Amino acid sequence: MHKINIAIDGPASSGKSTIAKIIAKDFGFVYTDTGAMYRGVTYLAIKHQVSFLDETALIELIENYPITFKQTDWGQAVLIQGEDVTQALRQPEVTNHVSEVSALPGVRDHLVKVQQKIAASGGVVMDGRDIGTTVLPQAEVKIFLVASASERAKRRYKENQDKGIKSNYNTLKKKLNNEIIRTLIERLLL
Repeated sequence: MHKINIAIDGPASSGKSTIAKIIAKDFGFVYTDTGAMYRGVTYLAIKHQVSFLDETALIELIENYPITFKQTDWGQAVLIQGEDVTQALRQPEVTNHVSEVSALPGVRDHLVKVQQKIAASGGVVMDGRDIGTTVLPQAEVKIFLVASASERAKRRYKENQDKGIKSNYNTLKKKLNNEIIRTLIERLLL
């Protein structure tokens, strides 16, 4: 019996990962956090002192340091060469530069291929931007989550507090609004 794929899309801090993890657990599917893959490339760029705009060097990092996932009792661990980098991927330095890395077409193309390979046999819940349109356009179930800027800022603020990362609610709200505007402009220009 063929297992379906479920694609969950939406803006930052709208609850994509929360919903995806619940669905994956309830249905016994594999959860794949595609945003963590872009964070992984950003983390590698920082670690190897590669410019966030050097597309060729970033693609080499993707090819030389495969990003994998491991299901654990507490959720999903992100591994690079067997090292658990899950917590490192949420550090401010990574967060502040991931949008630069994810905007590069070559980086996106390479990671989309990896993501499609993960989903090829079905039974996957994938969350991230462009999942239902670019990564898994044939997904049997597509969900697009929305949340107000205030709610998204509250979610991000709480996440940062839980991780001991200092942040300002108003600054987060402004940043999340700017991300939505940038995403809309990118989609209109494509």
